[in-house]
Amino acid sequence: MREQALKKKEAELANREQMLADRHTLVIADTRKKPQNTFVPEPIPPRVGAAVPAGTALQAEVYTPSSNDLQEFFSGLSNFSLDMLQRLAKSETNVAFSPLTTWVLLSMMSEGAEGVTLRELQTTLALPLDKNSTYRGFEAIRSDIMQIMKGNSLINLGSAAFTSPSIKLEEDFKRIADVCYNTSMESLDFRNTTFAARTINKWVNDLTAGNINGIVYPSDLVNAKLVLTSALYFRGSWKDAFNESLTRREPFMDDSGTRVAEVDMMYQVGRFRLSFIDGLKAIALELPYSSERNSMLLLLPRRGSTLNELLSNMANFSQPLVPTIMKKLAEDEIADTDDEDIHVYLPRFELSTKLQLVDLLKKMGIKGLFTPGRRELKGISSSVDLYVSNMVHKAGINVNEQGTTAHAASAAILHNYSLPSTFKANRPFLFMIIQRATNAILFAGKVGNPAPNTQRRRVSK
Repeated sequence: MREQALKKKEAELANREQMLADRHTLVIADTRKKPQNTFVPEPIPPRVGAAVPAGTALQAEVYTPSSNDLQEFFSGLSNFSLDMLQRLAKSETNVAFSPLTTWVLLSMMSEGAEGVTLRELQTTLALPLDKNSTYRGFEAIRSDIMQIMKGNSLINLGSAAFTSPSIKLEEDFKRIADVCYNTSMESLDFRNTTFAARTINKWVNDLTAGNINGIVYPSDLVNAKLVLTSALYFRGSWKDAFNESLTRREPFMDDSGTRVAEVDMMYQVGRFRLSFIDGLKAIALELPYSSERNSMLLLLPRRGSTLNELLSNMANFSQPLVPTIMKKLAEDEIADTDDEDIHVYLPRFELSTKLQLVDLLKKMGIKGLFTPGRRELKGISSSVDLYVSNMVHKAGINVNEQGTTAHAASAAILHNYSLPSTFKANRPFLFMIIQRATNAILFAGKVGNPAPNTQRRRVSK
């Protein structure tokens, strides 16, 4: 039964192969006998609305956070995403990253983990007890991504694992990684570090339409056994574009009110969702993209509050953060009987971030995955002492008048507060690119200083 279910899923994917952006060939070594505790997923329901005829209204995905069997999945994904955002935002002036692609790689690794390593992954990622909830949840996200056909919006999402030829991967792990996680695995000779780096970099460059170069260097691959890579490319035009002729040079302040830069401040006025989130002491603004399946969520600390205070409030927020904010935005929009226009000031910004994630993930509780000698990844390969030697994430985002190009968690919130009619991001703020059907955070970051001289490569400690 399980074998038939997996074959059915593989057939579904084969029929939809032409719709997957930059799908890569799975190159693998021969495998040994399957471990006794293997798990083969139940069939995942077909994608809804995979083919969208021109002029057809896009429909919401069937599987959403309100689905009972997926609440645990989306809650865990959100908590992990926000934990990463809070940690990175505290240590970096500017940062941009995709929590989704990082989560996918780690969740996939849990399929072959056991012992302490498995428990660490389950705890940090808050993985559902029912693995099929994970598969269905990720499928819901991927299905929604595939439906972005309207306007100038585009998303490419991909993950890959590159393994030494001496590693014999287990058959079940290969198939689950491919079928359920859309992750390609390639055998790569790390002894030739120059060639290996070129191979990995080409994979990422192809997926991101040439926007990311040099995710790894030969020196990163010395003594490597397994390298995980993740990439997300997002190009979205605003539903309501900013008028470039209204962009002006204006000062950008730090949390103390000291001027730190002169920026190109974009401006527009119109009807936008704007709310004060009392538990965060912050103002939330939603800027939808033309596809209306995604939007940018901006969080700006209230005057007199700092970004670090906002991050602390996020950590203490007992309700699901993104769904709560999105619900409040919708409620305030309905309750607004004055139809007051909102004046929006947002700086142009372009960030590029390269993260070595191992140290960060260790601090989040995942240690065994990166420790040699544990032999707790036998579900991936029982032939060697396998561990993750490096985990690299490179991301970039460009926000301008036309839209965004990006490549690459108990407080009462209903207190009355007189909202200003102006949202002016002239001091540090957080941003998230949200999938509206699922509330999944595809992309997130912090802007502490959008001046060009701060846009150099940054490495997380």
